[in-house]
Amino acid sequence: MANQPPLHIKERNRARDYYNPLRRLDMSKLIRLLEDGERGLHGDVQWLYRTIEKRDATVRALKMRRTSALKKLDWDIKIPSELPRGITQAQAEAQADYLREAYEKIENLPEVFESLALASFRGFAHLEKRHQDDKPSLPIVRLQPVPQWHWVRDPETWDWKYDARAESNYSMAVPIDPANFIIRELDDPINEIAAIAFLRKNMSQKDWDAFVEDFGIPSVFAILGANTPTDKVKEWLAVMEKVTGNSRGALPPGSTVSTIAHGSQGETPFKSHKDEQREEVVLAGTGGLLSMLSAPTGLGSDQAKVHEAAFDAIAQAEAMAISSLLQAQFDKPLLALDFPSQVPVAYFELAAQDQEDLDSLAERLTKLALAGLEADENEISEKMGLKLKRKAAPVSTAPGAPAAGDQPPAKPFANRAPSAEEVARQEEFDAGAKADLAAATRKDQAALLKRLAELDATTDDASWMALAREIDAEWPGLMEQWAKAGNKAEVLVEVFGTKLAEGAIEGAKARQEGKKS
Repeated sequence: MANQPPLHIKERNRARDYYNPLRRLDMSKLIRLLEDGERGLHGDVQWLYRTIEKRDATVRALKMRRTSALKKLDWDIKIPSELPRGITQAQAEAQADYLREAYEKIENLPEVFESLALASFRGFAHLEKRHQDDKPSLPIVRLQPVPQWHWVRDPETWDWKYDARAESNYSMAVPIDPANFIIRELDDPINEIAAIAFLRKNMSQKDWDAFVEDFGIPSVFAILGANTPTDKVKEWLAVMEKVTGNSRGALPPGSTVSTIAHGSQGETPFKSHKDEQREEVVLAGTGGLLSMLSAPTGLGSDQAKVHEAAFDAIAQAEAMAISSLLQAQFDKPLLALDFPSQVPVAYFELAAQDQEDLDSLAERLTKLALAGLEADENEISEKMGLKLKRKAAPVSTAPGAPAAGDQPPAKPFANRAPSAEEVARQEEFDAGAKADLAAATRKDQAALLKRLAELDATTDDASWMALAREIDAEWPGLMEQWAKAGNKAEVLVEVFGTKLAEGAIEGAKARQEGKKS
């Protein structure tokens, strides 16, 4: 299969670097750009959105808070608890393994999630499927975001077309195959509201700056004394102008200085007007949670927890939308390609780890450890979302102590070496305990072993099959009978009880010898 070079090359975008969308931006121009976007010409309006996301503190904060909450989520490949007819558990697990391997080969997954999430701000997102060495026969290794200002929509079919020069030109743009892309679209992006608020804030800031320039320094007036000679008025006025200009100099006797403080003419509307625009953007970006950027959020404060919970809830909703999108545009095409005769059941999910699930996992790991089993530490780290490592074994510092890892297991009263007689007695006890335990186990399994022996002794095929069906029907009862049998348990109790008693006797002897010495 021939190589398929990437559709988008970053260097083609350099012409836009010389265009500043904020120059001569007024409300009429902004409305025109928004209308162009509604008609499918996205070059100029999306370039404006890029600038606003960089320059507007409120939009930038919302982006960071929303994407950071999304990045805390974990992804997994799942299969439904109830499989559709015709799909076995083994087939479903094979699909899941295949999908998991496919996602693990994508080298920019965090960028993928962020780009799809930012479609909430920009209105859409396109990710181009990039294959290894640009060969469609090889696995997909990147889902490369294509900047929004390179896209237009066909006015007749409303299909997406790629504009390499980002000039919002219908005729120069080329149609795309949607199968080569992951596409997310929203009809009510946050940036439409943010762009209007941004312009209004800038207009208010411009007027505020002019006001501060004129009235930021309090007005200062000098009043000449009542007895100032007429021929000295012009001279003293010149002196007073210098004094009031830089607050230095001397005034004639009887003169006074008066100032008009800022605010005496009434409150200025600039700050409240800017706050109103910011609140509009916050309402749009948080789904109506206006307090997100207005209340104090000190470390450990209740309000900080409220903020975090709010953005976590937004991230959960965003994750559901992204998961559904990837399931439809990535999972199903891949599974249809490699499992053409099967119904696709495995699916990708981006979601937060449930604390109850983590607690349940920890409980299961504890039970496995008590049973003498252990899970792979990398698997545990992935499931728990924590970086885990094995605790190092304690190293003895006593002279002549063996190296770490070579130390024998600790024994009670190990302050002296056992005698040959004690070793022989221990070996005899261990052999007897093993024999008793084996006999008790055989006794517990007697009914099961008897039926299996009958099956083994049957040589006729038909009789063997009939007996096998009987044993299969009896199997639950045989297992229940085995579970209720207590011979093995009684032997274990006797063994542990005997060793406990011996340990107590040995301890008493050791204490007596210690007293004598």
